[in-house]
Amino acid sequence: MIADDARAERSFDAAGSFLRLVRRHKVLVFGPILLGLVGADLVYMTAPKHYVATAVVALDVRKVTVAPMEMVVSRLPQENPALRTEMDILGSRSMAERVIQRLGAEAVAPLLGNSFSGTPDQRREALVNRLIDGLQISNDGRSYTFDISFSSTDPVFAAKIANSYAQEYFAHQTAVKLTAIRTASEWLGKKVEELRRTLVASEQASEAFKQKAGLLKTSGTGIENHRLEALNTELVHARAIAAAARARFENAIAASRAADGQPAFAEALNSPIILRLREQRDALLRQSQSLQDTGILRGGHSPAIQSELRSLQTQIHQETSRVLESLGGDVKVADSQEKELEDAIQKEITASGAADAATIHLNELQREAAANRSLYESFLNRYKATIEQEDLAGPEAQLISSAQPASRPSTPKLFPLMALGLFLGAATGVGAAFMREHSDDRVWSVATLEERTELPVLGALPSTRWPAVRRLRHRTWLAGGAEELAVQRLRAVLRFSPATRDAKVIAVTSAEGSEGKTFVSIALARAFTAAGESALIVGADLRRPTLGPRLRLRPSFYWEEVMAGEKTIDDIVQQDQDSKVSVIAADPSQIASVELFSAMTFEDLMASARDRYDRIIIDTPPVLASADVAVLGAVSDVTLMVVRWGTTMHTAVVEALRQMSLYSRPVAGIVLNQLDPRASAHYATSLPTATSRDTAATARSAPGWAGRAPRFTTVAGSRDHTISDEGSGRA
Repeated sequence: MIADDARAERSFDAAGSFLRLVRRHKVLVFGPILLGLVGADLVYMTAPKHYVATAVVALDVRKVTVAPMEMVVSRLPQENPALRTEMDILGSRSMAERVIQRLGAEAVAPLLGNSFSGTPDQRREALVNRLIDGLQISNDGRSYTFDISFSSTDPVFAAKIANSYAQEYFAHQTAVKLTAIRTASEWLGKKVEELRRTLVASEQASEAFKQKAGLLKTSGTGIENHRLEALNTELVHARAIAAAARARFENAIAASRAADGQPAFAEALNSPIILRLREQRDALLRQSQSLQDTGILRGGHSPAIQSELRSLQTQIHQETSRVLESLGGDVKVADSQEKELEDAIQKEITASGAADAATIHLNELQREAAANRSLYESFLNRYKATIEQEDLAGPEAQLISSAQPASRPSTPKLFPLMALGLFLGAATGVGAAFMREHSDDRVWSVATLEERTELPVLGALPSTRWPAVRRLRHRTWLAGGAEELAVQRLRAVLRFSPATRDAKVIAVTSAEGSEGKTFVSIALARAFTAAGESALIVGADLRRPTLGPRLRLRPSFYWEEVMAGEKTIDDIVQQDQDSKVSVIAADPSQIASVELFSAMTFEDLMASARDRYDRIIIDTPPVLASADVAVLGAVSDVTLMVVRWGTTMHTAVVEALRQMSLYSRPVAGIVLNQLDPRASAHYATSLPTATSRDTAATARSAPGWAGRAPRFTTVAGSRDHTISDEGSGRA
């Protein structure tokens, strides 16, 4: 928390210091700002007006086509690099040349003006450069839309150029597609013709080899395979027939060997002859049985019947043998056919083995012909699609908004120019203020002055004109003016300060001339007089005696007369017309001042003055202009250094104090003169103020007062100060 407060305090101090710097050098700061604003206004009034027209173009994200255009020219990728590439194409020199060609060189001639002279090539090159300079292509990075802007002094011309760029961009896209389509068509046409010749040659070679090798095909199968399949089919059928014949033959044999000797096999039963013979046999058996049942025959058949039955049985056996022989012949025939078919199949297998190599080569030729046909058909389809796409070629972008003539100029803009002028002026003014502050060695700040001189500032008199000094008389002392209050504060400090409270003779000096030491001497003497003390002012600056003229007194003696004993103190003392202050003011003397002030006569004069007056103020010459202050210091109790605010250099004050230390004449404190109360606040000036009797008594008893004047602080430039002591005139 403490660290935060410290940082806040430092930040506040820095801001306050900057504001005080600006207020100190307000003319230096605000002068460039005013000049910058005026310059910006002049630039705005005199600069040529430029108008910007913008055409908005968007790349198509979706596109409806009759046929797949990607077969010929691929779509633009919807990516940021592709968009940047299209923007670069728009801003290229070739695009500028195309725009000039579209509009004509005369239509864009206003870009050069009437003062341009050169060859046609130089003129065209200059037009291209001007078009590129006035063109701006922009994209927000979040869409496929970009703006085509052109700047010109003529709004209609700017809109015309922007729209021409958009139209020429569309024409460029279409031309690129048409060129690609035509190039692809020519190449595909040549390729299709070449593939057609290759396909014809490969098919002819395949067919010729097939015929030469006898590898004809039926239903997609070779003749050898067809024959082999047919023989296999016949062999299977022959084997089935043989097996059936063999089964019938074996059944017939088995049936013929049956116990009853009757042919029970199906072939015998189905034989018409055997059936008829069996019917006749059965009829004889029924007849014989009938005769036996009637008793005609007894003990067996009759011989005739027996003979006929044997004849019929013989015929049946004969017919059965013939049928068996026939069945056996059928078996042999079936076996013979099966064997022939097996031999034929073996021959075919042997023949097909010899044709395998030819078949493999034929297959290779056929595959090559098929590949050539597939490739030919693919290229033929692409060739037809390319020819059909030529009439459908178009740009892959659309114009969202055409450029319109601007109603107001885009440049110059008043507010940016004013902001720029303000910024440049402020930067120049603040920079100049900082430079002047850094190089300015004049006394501006009480704190800095005390730090560099290591002496307290006992008082500060406000800036005023000399006639105001006349108001410092007793009858107007209670008026409460700023001058009176400042002098009262200084008198109070001298009265209560340990270093000056016992001082009766006070030497008032300065580092250089024109710092107001005479003014301070008169004001201080009048302040002491107004407080009820008797005061004497001695004009010791013989090189530039200003005490008499300031008080409108005519000097009535020469110091030579005093040195000769012709004048006493009663003869040389004059009275201030506006106060009770006694004044010793002499005409310039021919005697050297060092001699004069070192004489015993001068010391006797000052001793006599000590007995008559409570306070004696000696107006001495400047330290850096004369060494008299060293001699006058011998008759003085304390010395005050007057420094003029905003005029005296720190180096001069330090040098004067150094010389005073060499003279062994220490300075009790500094009186700051001609302080501007309003400007002093800009320098954070700390001013001493008077205290009350109790405060002074407390301060005298506090450590640090012995041998050194205290440092009193007050608000710079404030008039709300009060003095309460017995010598203020208000007791």
